[in-house]
Amino acid sequence: MSSVAVTLDPGWNIFAYIGRDGQITQETLKAIQGNYSMAWGYKQKLWPKPWLAYDPTIPASHPMYSYVNNLQHFDYGSGYWIYVTATGPITLYVKGASDSVLTAAADQSVVPPSAFYGLAATSSDFTPLAGMEVTAWINNKLCGRSQIQTMNEQLGYVIHIEADTGGDSSGCGMIGREIEFKVGNVPMAIPGIWNNTNIHYLPLLSKFDHLLFMPLVVR
Repeated sequence: MSSVAVTLDPGWNIFAYIGRDGQITQETLKAIQGNYSMAWGYKQKLWPKPWLAYDPTIPASHPMYSYVNNLQHFDYGSGYWIYVTATGPITLYVKGASDSVLTAAADQSVVPPSAFYGLAATSSDFTPLAGMEVTAWINNKLCGRSQIQTMNEQLGYVIHIEADTGGDSSGCGMIGREIEFKVGNVPMAIPGIWNNTNIHYLPLLSKFDHLLFMPLVVR
């Protein structure tokens, strides 16, 4: 077994990974460090949450790192999306590959979601609790749901918001569309902007006054 060179063009690239099974994500993408902003993996068996995300700009020391960057390794035979920020083609070397790696331009029928994460803040009239539902809305259409959870002794969330690929997801995410967040039925103060080329930090702050900000504790 040897390394196979895979050419990746600017923008989205899809390839079927046939390198060493279980290769750690950082090691797999080391050769293109600094030239990509996002990697997504897709596993049908994880439905209804089949997407796994990796944003190289989030440091491993971040207390929410393992919750946000859940694409921890590359698996033989699985498909992956990589967004290349370089202005020209770059080369990814897949270790342990025994055959040519299958590559393709981005399939418009399967588009990665947009990912958001952050802490949940307490206000005088609203107290977030673990297990509360977090939803994401675009023009009054439900496009993503998750829950508040305890992350290293802090309340936070991670949510993936569907792309608009027609059918049931028609009206959901496209670059630049505004996202409204709710916790239960309580609207949040800060909207998001849909973009699936990186992961976005956005704290959940209710629209009520007198917010009590909880600090992000790094241990």
